Amino acid sequence: RSVRSNKQRGQVEKLMNAWTGPWEVIEKVAGSSYLLKHRDTGKTGKRHAAFLSPFPPQLLPLLPIDGPDNRYGQLHRPISPAAYKNAGIKG
Repeated sequence: RSVRSNKQRGQVEKLMNAWTGPWEVIEKVAGSSYLLKHRDTGKTGKRHAAFLSPFPPQLLPLLPIDGPDNRYGQLHRPISPAAYKNAGIKG
């Protein structure tokens, strides 16, 4: 299912697919398909593995790669260990 364009939110229809999760895998069926159950509504459905993506238990920031750009960016102050919190990103 595609997402309709929305100028106010800056969404372009052809560049984005709707996210409908979280789903729980109930069983593996023929081929590369899985029988799924929606965690909130209890609705069941079958999807091919190509359309599924794992949901991480926790999002962790990666340490930046050491290089000239990174060193220049940290001349006066190192990158904060709570960078997402300081940017106002919850999760």
